[in-house]
Amino acid sequence: MSRDNDGAAVSLSIDLELAIGRQTSQGQQRLETVTAGLVELLDNQGISATWGVSNPALSAAREMILAAKSRQEVAVLGERFWLGDGATPSRLVQEFQRRFEGARRAGLEVSTLVLRQAAEHLDLNLLLGHGITAVRAPAVAASADAAQIRGGAMRYGLWQVESPILIPLAGSWWQAEPWAFRQRLKEAALREVPLNLVLDAGKMAELNDLGLPAVAAVIRQLGQLQDKQQLRFETLGELARHHLGRRASQPSRSVLAA
Repeated sequence: MSRDNDGAAVSLSIDLELAIGRQTSQGQQRLETVTAGLVELLDNQGISATWGVSNPALSAAREMILAAKSRQEVAVLGERFWLGDGATPSRLVQEFQRRFEGARRAGLEVSTLVLRQAAEHLDLNLLLGHGITAVRAPAVAASADAAQIRGGAMRYGLWQVESPILIPLAGSWWQAEPWAFRQRLKEAALREVPLNLVLDAGKMAELNDLGLPAVAAVIRQLGQLQDKQQLRFETLGELARHHLGRRASQPSRSVLAA
């Protein structure tokens, strides 16, 4: 997607929960440090992002995210412990109501679901019934065959993000392959489809240096590209509104099981 020569549209979504089994008080403190560091990095570069948390109304990170100087979006992070195959339809309804309707009662505009793991059994009516307009599939490694530029699929008021690219936590992949990354940006701009990136903050919290030095280099480089108008950042919610508003003809294949 290209508007007013501002370059390729890029989304950055951040999975902001610790992995199951690592949810200790120390881990939570480290995650809070990661969150503060990421907010500062994004503010310094004027970068907008979508932050996925398990329950926005109860998230300790909510106020820090919404107090950021740059525009940020809070989304629901879909994880196996409440979206797993063992979840009955009635339980799913309860979980979605608790997370989405609970967020709205707390004064939050939440309409995006970001999936950490695949969720094959999600029903379209369930998503639409809870006001969800954007669903991001689980991230894939930058080197994976699935990590290619794809247009979002649109179905009945739902925009779906296929195969978003996981940002490595050990250096920047475009420092090693700058030509390849710039080709991705060029392709995204020419095809008018966004390039979708993902950071796993939970994994960052497990690293000795919290992954912040490597991610800082990534964010600074992205900020420089934005300053040069080679790309621009939009939240997943903003991209969904734009694409759904255009009512463009897109593939209808579901990516919820991707």
